[in-house]
Amino acid sequence: MIVAQVHFQRTMVLVPPADAERVRREGAAEGAWSFNLEPAPDRTTRLVMLSLVARQRITDRVFWEPAHFVMERKMMLTIKRLAERGGADA
Repeated sequence: MIVAQVHFQRTMVLVPPADAERVRREGAAEGAWSFNLEPAPDRTTRLVMLSLVARQRITDRVFWEPAHFVMERKMMLTIKRLAERGGADA
């Protein structure tokens, strides 16, 4: 995945390398993975991750999606743990 769009301290959108040129020309991709920081009323920040895929085969749903869910969950839990630890290891 490569970075297709960044809004400083707010959003980062990743796309497959094959879609990068299309995103530059048309603003549309076959798939995308975005990370968004949203301020919360209690002065915290919420990290929202979104995956979009234009087309999916049945094998993607049966095999890829469960594996992807496990990987993303571990990644998000690690980010949470590191963020909550604060500047101790920074």
